[in-house]
Amino acid sequence: MLVCFWLQTSVPAVSSSHGSLLAVVPGVLGLVALSPETDACGNPWRAVHFCQELISTFQLHSFDIRTPFRQILAYRQWKTESEGYQIMNVLLAAFKGNVQALRRYFLSGVDVNAVDYDGRSALHVAAAEGHAEVIRFLLENAGANPALRDRWGSSPLQEARRHNKEAAVQLLQGST
Repeated sequence: MLVCFWLQTSVPAVSSSHGSLLAVVPGVLGLVALSPETDACGNPWRAVHFCQELISTFQLHSFDIRTPFRQILAYRQWKTESEGYQIMNVLLAAFKGNVQALRRYFLSGVDVNAVDYDGRSALHVAAAEGHAEVIRFLLENAGANPALRDRWGSSPLQEARRHNKEAAVQLLQGST
């Protein structure tokens, strides 16, 4: 019996000296992991590490049988999607020049320095569009980082220059 594993993860498990590990989360899953290398106690250390990561990632507990595994996965997927929607909404508000929406997002705890898949932040978008009010709000009130670089290495100041937005250039030059 893996007493250390049980105490660290609260999931019952048994191992063999040949490198197999059996762990069970009642009502959720049973898992067999194989790893030929063993630690000083004779437990397959890679299998133990894998199970610890799995249990930590999905927040599994042997006595928590009220939440089925697929609901845990659905919650994690929803959380990831909702973070993506938040970033998309912030960037859209910056694109449209909607300071009120940005203020609402900021006050609700959305990170204004969050970036999209290209590494562009709300400040990048506002600079490219030349929305001076949005830039001012992001810099002075929301704590936007003017030094962020997108995946091409461009800063918000370079975006404003590329799109010939002189008011944005003036604001961003004063912030660096």
